[in-house]
Amino acid sequence: MTVKDYIQEHQERLDLYTKAIVNAHGQHHPEVYEVRELYKEIEMRSLHHQDIQQTVARLKAVTSDFAVPSDVCQTFLQTYEMLGELAEIAASERQSAC
Repeated sequence: MTVKDYIQEHQERLDLYTKAIVNAHGQHHPEVYEVRELYKEIEMRSLHHQDIQQTVARLKAVTSDFAVPSDVCQTFLQTYEMLGELAEIAASERQSAC
């Protein structure tokens, strides 16, 4: 599976969930605002066949490698799990390209 395939398969849920965690947790976890922006950038770049590696690296940094805070909901957890899967696919694509 490619990043583009993964995004196409999960786009609706990732779009909804990244919005939801901003609304529900943005006050106590302001990093989710950037998570949302970075997801949208990855989505756009993958559709246009542009490199996403720097954006994925920033997403990993912002989320501390997708570490889930203890005071968040299941939607937050699922969002970070999906974004982590996306990052793994991006890493394997990068290794395949080398």
